[in-house]
Amino acid sequence: MTDFSSVSTLGRWGLVGAALVVLAIMAVTVLGGARDGEATTMTTSDTVKKVAIPALDAAAPAVTETATFALG
Repeated sequence: MTDFSSVSTLGRWGLVGAALVVLAIMAVTVLGGARDGEATTMTTSDTVKKVAIPALDAAAPAVTETATFALG
């Protein structure tokens, strides 16, 4: 059986302190990314490149029709 009373008070406060440090780092990261009132996304940033349409796809007709044949 585990006896939690064997954990020292200093050890418990050390764990609480470490948890608070981690939470503070996460808060700074999240709030720092949203500063200036604007959140940058992948679609609005300059790092997204526009992809050119391949020549084969550009030459395809705008309207296509499908025919079905039955063999009987």
